Amino acid sequence: MKKLLLILALLVPISVSAHGGAAQITGNTVVFIKQNPLSPLIGEEVFASFVLRDRKDVSRPLPNTPVRIRLIDTFYGDESKDQIILTKNIKTDANGAFEFRYTFNKQNYFDIDLTYDDPETGEELETGYLVYPRDPREVVDYKALPVSAEQKEYSWILVSFTSGIIGLIAGVLLRRKLK
Repeated sequence: MKKLLLILALLVPISVSAHGGAAQITGNTVVFIKQNPLSPLIGEEVFASFVLRDRKDVSRPLPNTPVRIRLIDTFYGDESKDQIILTKNIKTDANGAFEFRYTFNKQNYFDIDLTYDDPETGEELETGYLVYPRDPREVVDYKALPVSAEQKEYSWILVSFTSGIIGLIAGVLLRRKLK
Protein backbone atom coordinates (compact mmCIF):
# COMPACT_ATOMS: atom_id res chain seq x y z
CA MET A 1 0.00 0.00 0.00
CA LYS A 2 2.91 2.34 0.76
CA LYS A 3 4.28 1.73 -2.74
CA LEU A 4 0.91 2.62 -4.26
CA LEU A 5 0.77 5.88 -2.34
CA LEU A 6 4.35 6.67 -3.33
CA ILE A 7 3.61 6.04 -7.01
CA LEU A 8 0.42 8.12 -6.88
CA ALA A 9 2.27 10.92 -5.13
CA LEU A 10 4.87 10.95 -7.91
CA LEU A 11 2.27 10.97 -10.65
CA VAL A 12 0.05 13.72 -9.23
CA PRO A 13 1.18 17.18 -10.33
CA ILE A 14 2.28 19.59 -7.62
CA SER A 15 1.14 23.21 -7.71
CA VAL A 16 3.29 26.00 -6.36
CA SER A 17 2.09 29.45 -5.36
CA ALA A 18 4.55 32.30 -5.74
CA HIS A 19 4.16 35.84 -4.50
CA GLY A 20 7.45 37.34 -5.54
CA GLY A 21 9.90 36.60 -2.73
CA ALA A 22 13.56 37.48 -3.08
CA ALA A 23 16.59 38.43 -1.00
CA GLN A 24 19.45 40.85 -1.59
CA ILE A 25 22.71 41.05 0.34
CA THR A 26 24.03 44.56 0.89
CA GLY A 27 26.91 45.26 3.26
CA ASN A 28 26.30 43.42 6.53
CA THR A 29 22.57 43.04 5.88
CA VAL A 30 20.17 40.81 4.01
CA VAL A 31 16.99 42.42 2.72
CA PHE A 32 14.12 40.00 2.17
CA ILE A 33 11.52 41.32 -0.27
CA LYS A 34 8.04 39.99 -0.94
CA GLN A 35 5.75 41.57 -3.54
CA ASN A 36 2.09 40.90 -4.27
CA PRO A 37 0.92 40.74 -6.99
CA LEU A 38 4.09 39.46 -8.58
CA SER A 39 3.18 40.79 -12.02
CA PRO A 40 0.94 43.82 -11.38
CA LEU A 41 -1.32 45.60 -13.82
CA ILE A 42 -1.64 49.36 -14.20
CA GLY A 43 -4.07 50.66 -11.56
CA GLU A 44 -3.57 47.64 -9.30
CA GLU A 45 -2.22 48.27 -5.81
CA VAL A 46 1.18 46.65 -5.26
CA PHE A 47 2.00 45.51 -1.74
CA ALA A 48 5.69 45.03 -0.89
CA SER A 49 7.03 43.89 2.45
CA PHE A 50 10.68 44.17 3.41
CA VAL A 51 12.62 42.56 6.25
CA LEU A 52 16.15 43.66 7.20
CA ARG A 53 18.32 41.01 8.86
CA ASP A 54 21.92 40.65 10.00
CA ARG A 55 24.02 39.04 7.25
CA LYS A 56 26.03 36.92 9.72
CA ASP A 57 22.92 35.70 11.56
CA VAL A 58 19.77 35.98 9.42
CA SER A 59 17.64 34.99 12.41
CA ARG A 60 18.58 38.36 13.97
CA PRO A 61 16.30 41.20 12.78
CA LEU A 62 17.42 44.81 12.54
CA PRO A 63 14.72 46.65 14.55
CA ASN A 64 14.23 50.44 14.57
CA THR A 65 16.47 50.90 11.54
CA PRO A 66 15.75 54.18 9.72
CA VAL A 67 15.09 53.48 6.02
CA ARG A 68 14.52 55.95 3.18
CA ILE A 69 12.32 54.60 0.39
CA ARG A 70 12.47 56.28 -3.00
CA LEU A 71 10.16 55.35 -5.85
CA ILE A 72 11.80 56.25 -9.16
CA ASP A 73 10.15 56.41 -12.58
CA THR A 74 13.04 55.10 -14.70
CA PHE A 75 14.03 55.86 -18.27
CA TYR A 76 15.90 53.08 -20.06
CA GLY A 77 19.26 54.16 -21.43
CA ASP A 78 19.31 57.62 -19.84
CA GLU A 79 19.48 57.80 -16.04
CA SER A 80 19.49 61.59 -16.19
CA LYS A 81 15.77 61.41 -17.10
CA ASP A 82 14.87 59.27 -14.06
CA GLN A 83 12.34 61.02 -11.83
CA ILE A 84 11.85 60.48 -8.10
CA ILE A 85 8.08 60.37 -7.67
CA LEU A 86 7.91 59.48 -3.97
CA THR A 87 10.22 59.59 -0.94
CA LYS A 88 9.32 58.15 2.46
CA ASN A 89 11.34 57.92 5.68
CA ILE A 90 10.33 55.09 7.99
CA LYS A 91 11.76 52.80 10.69
CA THR A 92 11.67 49.03 10.74
CA ASP A 93 9.48 47.43 13.42
CA ALA A 94 10.66 45.04 16.16
CA ASN A 95 11.01 42.28 13.52
CA GLY A 96 13.12 44.44 11.21
CA ALA A 97 10.16 44.72 8.82
CA PHE A 98 8.20 47.43 7.05
CA GLU A 99 5.59 47.59 4.31
CA PHE A 100 5.13 49.68 1.19
CA ARG A 101 2.01 50.07 -0.96
CA TYR A 102 1.65 51.90 -4.22
CA THR A 103 -0.70 51.97 -7.21
CA PHE A 104 1.17 52.50 -10.47
CA ASN A 105 -0.56 54.65 -13.10
CA LYS A 106 1.41 53.68 -16.20
CA GLN A 107 3.38 50.88 -17.81
CA ASN A 108 7.08 51.41 -17.15
CA TYR A 109 9.94 50.16 -15.01
CA PHE A 110 9.83 51.66 -11.53
CA ASP A 111 12.75 51.37 -9.15
CA ILE A 112 12.05 51.00 -5.42
CA ASP A 113 15.29 52.11 -3.74
CA LEU A 114 16.05 51.57 -0.06
CA THR A 115 18.77 53.56 1.73
CA TYR A 116 19.85 52.76 5.30
CA ASP A 117 23.01 52.54 7.42
CA ASP A 118 25.06 49.36 7.77
CA PRO A 119 24.51 48.10 11.36
CA GLU A 120 28.23 47.39 11.87
CA THR A 121 30.11 50.05 9.93
CA GLY A 122 27.55 52.87 9.82
CA GLU A 123 28.22 53.18 6.07
CA GLU A 124 25.21 54.25 4.00
CA LEU A 125 23.86 51.32 1.98
CA GLU A 126 21.53 51.36 -1.00
CA THR A 127 19.61 48.53 -2.59
CA GLY A 128 16.39 48.14 -4.49
CA TYR A 129 14.44 46.31 -7.12
CA LEU A 130 12.34 46.96 -10.20
CA VAL A 131 8.57 46.73 -10.59
CA TYR A 132 7.00 46.58 -14.05
CA PRO A 133 3.24 47.21 -14.07
CA ARG A 134 1.68 45.90 -17.29
CA ASP A 135 -1.09 47.37 -19.40
CA PRO A 136 -4.17 45.16 -18.91
CA ARG A 137 -5.08 45.63 -22.61
CA GLU A 138 -1.88 43.78 -23.54
CA VAL A 139 -2.49 40.80 -21.25
CA VAL A 140 -3.55 37.65 -23.06
CA ASP A 141 -6.48 35.78 -21.53
CA TYR A 142 -5.51 32.21 -22.36
CA LYS A 143 -8.84 30.87 -21.10
CA ALA A 144 -10.63 32.90 -23.78
CA LEU A 145 -8.50 31.53 -26.64
CA PRO A 146 -10.29 29.10 -28.94
CA VAL A 147 -9.50 25.40 -28.53
CA SER A 148 -9.82 23.17 -31.55
CA ALA A 149 -11.66 19.85 -31.51
CA GLU A 150 -8.33 18.15 -32.18
CA GLN A 151 -6.78 19.73 -29.08
CA LYS A 152 -9.75 18.66 -26.95
CA GLU A 153 -9.46 15.12 -28.33
CA TYR A 154 -5.75 14.94 -27.47
CA SER A 155 -6.38 16.17 -23.94
CA TRP A 156 -8.98 13.40 -23.41
CA ILE A 157 -6.55 10.84 -24.81
CA LEU A 158 -3.85 12.06 -22.42
CA VAL A 159 -6.21 11.94 -19.41
CA SER A 160 -7.43 8.47 -20.38
CA PHE A 161 -3.91 7.15 -20.92
CA THR A 162 -2.68 8.55 -17.59
CA SER A 163 -5.71 7.14 -15.75
CA GLY A 164 -5.15 3.76 -17.39
CA ILE A 165 -1.49 3.67 -16.33
CA ILE A 166 -2.40 4.61 -12.75
CA GLY A 167 -5.13 1.95 -12.71
CA LEU A 168 -2.76 -0.68 -14.11
CA ILE A 169 -0.09 0.09 -11.52
CA ALA A 170 -2.65 0.10 -8.71
CA GLY A 171 -4.05 -3.25 -9.93
CA VAL A 172 -0.61 -4.88 -10.09
CA LEU A 173 0.31 -3.64 -6.62
CA LEU A 174 -3.04 -4.67 -5.18
CA ARG A 175 -2.76 -8.15 -6.74
CA ARG A 176 0.73 -8.59 -5.25
CA LYS A 177 -0.58 -7.46 -1.87
CA LEU A 178 -3.43 -10.03 -1.97
CA LYS A 179 -1.10 -12.97 -2.82
